[in-house]
Amino acid sequence: NASITLDGSGATTTLNANITTEGDAITISDSVIVAAAVALDTTSVGNLAGANVSIVGSVNATSAVSAESLAVNAGTGGDLAFNAAIGASQPLDSLTIDARNVDFDSTVAVAGAVDIDALGTVTFDNTVSLTNNGTLTVTNTGTATVGGKITSEGAVLFDGVGGITLSADIQTTDNVAAITVNASTLTLTGARQLQPNNGNVTLDEILTD
Repeated sequence: NASITLDGSGATTTLNANITTEGDAITISDSVIVAAAVALDTTSVGNLAGANVSIVGSVNATSAVSAESLAVNAGTGGDLAFNAAIGASQPLDSLTIDARNVDFDSTVAVAGAVDIDALGTVTFDNTVSLTNNGTLTVTNTGTATVGGKITSEGAVLFDGVGGITLSADIQTTDNVAAITVNASTLTLTGARQLQPNNGNVTLDEILTD
């Protein structure tokens, strides 16, 4: 029972199977190719608090026709950090996250759904692009910060109790795909646009910074 650190050559680490720990950290200091439906889980054997998970390099799938997805569970006490782009050369089929704080330092591109359940903060420092009818669901207890434009074919839903700081636009492109913010305050840092394609926009409370 120990933390796991993968120090690659600076090229790629290919993940074909799950990595689990009993409450110890997972660090991948390399770019990652996701070649299957892969889970990174630090909550094994009842260690619900989990531990930090960090991926230093880029994350990509291998093919548009294979089921290549990533699920990360850092537990109730572990933070998740993606330090480089996700899906820049080949998007994942889906991305599922359970963690305390979640930080995306670069762009995110997924050909499917992104589902984030965070007991702390969620930070998008760059753009998010969801294709193939992909949707975005963020359940945040702390503040969710949108620092780059979100473009999603499907619906965008923020359904946590934490506030949302919007520093970029949100757009849905599928017909009637909605943009919804439930039970939390939306703070605008300037002029922002919520752009559904004939879909509804539902907001709880809006503040200006």
